[in-house]
Amino acid sequence: MPRNAPPPEPAWAVAITFKHDGSASVRINHSQPFELTSKLGRLLEILAADSERTGDGTIAWKPVDFVREAMAEGRAASPLSKHALHQLVHRLRKKLARLGFHPGLIQHHRSKQALRFALRPSYPILSGKEGL
Repeated sequence: MPRNAPPPEPAWAVAITFKHDGSASVRINHSQPFELTSKLGRLLEILAADSERTGDGTIAWKPVDFVREAMAEGRAASPLSKHALHQLVHRLRKKLARLGFHPGLIQHHRSKQALRFALRPSYPILSGKEGL
């Protein structure tokens, strides 16, 4: 994706369900469910967390250090270096692109050193162990 390419239209819904084996079943908008590894599922869960909104209604940026710390807690706990996080973000973008989603849904704000999933939710984010 070229740096000056227009950003994608934000998603309006994401549902993440973690299975007993740790993998994640994910739906974006009205997509069919697709599978992510436990680490990629956890990363998407962190980036899509609706803890705060920006002025245009999209979810707030998460500082890179916050994402690294959050990845070291809970599901698929794994402390990550900045390089390892960069590689994980790259893998998630590639996976989304292979599934037909715009890889730019995973956004990196270089000057803020922050990440987010481009999401302008129309209702609360669903995350849990129950089925989709």
